[in-house]
This record gives sequence, structure tokens and C-alpha cells, in this order.
Amino acid sequence: MPTSAGRTSPKQKLRRLKSIEKDLENKIETLYLSCVGHEVTSVSCHFLDSFDLYISIEGSISPPEKFLAEWGSTELAKDMRTTINQIISDKLGETLKNELNLQTNQLSLLKPMRPEQINILVDFSL
Repeated sequence: MPTSAGRTSPKQKLRRLKSIEKDLENKIETLYLSCVGHEVTSVSCHFLDSFDLYISIEGSISPPEKFLAEWGSTELAKDMRTTINQIISDKLGETLKNELNLQTNQLSLLKPMRPEQINILVDFSL
């Protein structure tokens, strides 16, 4: 419901954004599968009170990365992980813009707690 000035309040805007979290999770799962050819374990999205979006992707290590690491090419596996993360981050920005009409200021890859996890913080132009 718009405020008396005809604008949406921050609380209403946050409520609207939170309503698309599940749709966004599904889009990210599909994006990862189409780009990497690997189905992740889970994706969770949470819009924060600051209107930033926190994304966590679990089970993101692909079979080729595992293979490289198991056969002693850990540096190559790490390079592959870094490249995949960057590509996913770039594609995610495009998806947010084109499919959800959300313009991003910045997407930041955060240091994961576990190697099979990707954490992204998205700052929007709201």
C-alpha cells in the first residue's frame, strides 16, 4: 500500500522483495545447472533490512572440480572454482536485471565457510 505521498514505504518494499525469494532460488538453481551442468544441493536467498540480498549456494562443486582435486591438481581445481563463481555471479546479475527487473549496484562473492558453498551479497539500486 503506497504512503500518503504515493510512494511505497521501505517496509512494504522489503515485504514485496521477500515475496520473490523462492522464485529467485529456483531461478538460481536453474541458472547454475544450465551454466555448469551440475545440480546444486540447495539455494537460499534472503533480502536483508538494508535491501541487500544474501545468496547461499550449497553443494556447488562440480564433478570436474572434484576429479581435479582428487588427482592432485588442487590449484587447477581452485582456479576452476574461482572462474565458475565469477561466471555465475555475472550471469546472476543479468538474471536479476532481465527477468526480475532489479538493477544491481554490485555483486560481491563472500568467503565461503566451506569449499562447496558460494555466498553472494547483492547491493541493489532501489
